[in-house]
Amino acid sequence: MTRHIIITGACGFLGRYAAQHFANQGWTVSGIGHSANDFSPKQCGISHWLESDIDSASLSKLIEDTGKPDAVFHCAGSGSVGKSWDAPLQDFERTALTTAAVIEAMRNHAPESLLIYPSSAAVYGESADDALNEESALHPMSPYGLHKLVSEDLCLGAHRIFGLRVAIIRFFSVYGPGLRKQLLWDITRKLRAGGGTLTLDGTGAELRDFIYADDAARLVERVAEKPPATGSIILNGATGIPTSVASIARLLIEAMGKSGSVNLEFTGRCRPGDPSRLVGDTSGLEKIGFDSNVRVAEGIRRFVATLSD
Repeated sequence: MTRHIIITGACGFLGRYAAQHFANQGWTVSGIGHSANDFSPKQCGISHWLESDIDSASLSKLIEDTGKPDAVFHCAGSGSVGKSWDAPLQDFERTALTTAAVIEAMRNHAPESLLIYPSSAAVYGESADDALNEESALHPMSPYGLHKLVSEDLCLGAHRIFGLRVAIIRFFSVYGPGLRKQLLWDITRKLRAGGGTLTLDGTGAELRDFIYADDAARLVERVAEKPPATGSIILNGATGIPTSVASIARLLIEAMGKSGSVNLEFTGRCRPGDPSRLVGDTSGLEKIGFDSNVRVAEGIRRFVATLSD
């Protein structure tokens, strides 16, 4: 029997990767959200698309039209730490309120389906841990991280109170072709603009854990294929490999053929809500037999190769 997944925000960066991956694995994929000019549901493997806000009524209609899904991947929501500082209320509405709406629709129309929520390493904030595990203290440093944590609590509360099955994946730095925001995009825009110096905020020593988007989509499918036996689970979406911002910048400079012609400088200014280290412990992934396939150097080459597309 063909399995069915609903993806909210399926036209977003991670949503597109997930939709295509699930379709390639033989799942029926339904999507809901607001499409962009370059978005084609069919090209992403989506068989049924509903152009709509993410609210309980619309999601309920989608479930009624397409049938109860095996899983709902709630990928809609805010995707920018920086913008959450400028408009925290809007960030809350896009992240926490849409999560509450998804829970309400599932509670009423798909109570046996698995809710998969893509949270963020931003819920950890600054930590003394070299590698953050799922039990590490949670101290979000930005409205974005706080609202992701609120959404986690809503999901876990829905499990305790309503019996919904939930899986939370705290993704670290997801990247790949098609990414049009965050660090990699900002660096490539500056490099393409020309000039002999690439100037970035921070010190360059900040450490991040980069997971390729194809691997992130594979992880979502692994969780959907093997739902948590206890009814709820929290996992890091990480590789466990620390990479400095300076190293990422140098890999991009090399991949864009600008080695020797661009000097790399850092201002030393740290942006609000920007921890010095965000690296995940992958013990939880090992328990479910998951490992990332794409290492960061190869991922950067693939990212750069598609910039002119």
